[in-house]
Amino acid sequence: MTKPIYVCKKCGSDRIRQTVYVWYNSMEECGHRAETEHEEPALWCANCNSRETVNVACCLPEIDIRQLCTYCGSDTAWHAGNGLFVDRIPSDADGKLVLSGGDATIDVVINGYMCVECQSIPCDRCGTLTHEYEILDKATPEVVCSSCLKEGE
Repeated sequence: MTKPIYVCKKCGSDRIRQTVYVWYNSMEECGHRAETEHEEPALWCANCNSRETVNVACCLPEIDIRQLCTYCGSDTAWHAGNGLFVDRIPSDADGKLVLSGGDATIDVVINGYMCVECQSIPCDRCGTLTHEYEILDKATPEVVCSSCLKEGE
């Protein structure tokens, strides 16, 4: 069973903490005062201290699509013969399962692989798609492919 994942509605952070508040109520019955203790768990964001949180992935069902790419659906199996087996990586993605009536959907986590084409991003210097790149930490981060990377960068 998956642990519930909460995010802050205000800032989107997933750094959610839980605190248990305890307070006492005074009640009068037959002229006597009685105190009762109440406990209430509260979730709060460690990033912005907001108490507005939402459970975004409480026990989402998982669907294993085996050898298919979780983004484009291409077959990454070795026997497919398309060359996508070589550089595939294990992957999961958020998805929606549409029921046959079309009126209802169920949020799911899709497990499979990601093909090399979906892993690739454009180089900021030459514009070619690559999955072998470095991200240079400058004032503005830059994605640089291995052929554009200069020695010492």
